[in-house]
Amino acid sequence: MANADILSYYLKLAGLEHEIAKIESLVDTDFDFVVIGHGSSAAWRNLPPARDIAKFITQLNQQGATCLLIGSAVTKLSEPLGFSKVEKLSDRESVFVAENHEQHELIGYRNTEYAIPNFYESGNIWLSALHGPLLAKNPWLVEKFFIKHGLEFRSLPVQIQRTTEAARQLAREQSGS
Repeated sequence: MANADILSYYLKLAGLEHEIAKIESLVDTDFDFVVIGHGSSAAWRNLPPARDIAKFITQLNQQGATCLLIGSAVTKLSEPLGFSKVEKLSDRESVFVAENHEQHELIGYRNTEYAIPNFYESGNIWLSALHGPLLAKNPWLVEKFFIKHGLEFRSLPVQIQRTTEAARQLAREQSGS
């Protein structure tokens, strides 16, 4: 829910009306941005089958919505969405990440036992192994979304920028970058 909250904050900052809605069914497709976050096996058992969620995401993608999948959402939905099957790693990876991605610094916390990309974009579908939350530590992704939808991106207030940069610096230090 944190990534949706971050996006909501930026939309409020831009003075844009919006609504955060839980996807109760896979019928309503009036979304511009969908986050399917990391969840436990128990949480996934309470959701519709992966192939139905993948069909829903594909429909949203065709309508121009951006869909962000994090952690277990990537492992559960990659194959039904037509991406490669996600392989299990021999050891769990639990590290802070700071790396370059498309002329930006990508920062987050990687905690996975699967070979999930730190960030991968295919059309309007974004896949990531990074937690932290991803959008809070990488405001350039929010800006990318705003630009795609023709919205005016407004930077965070200075105090929040300082806090965000402090979190990013800690992640850099922990990652060894």
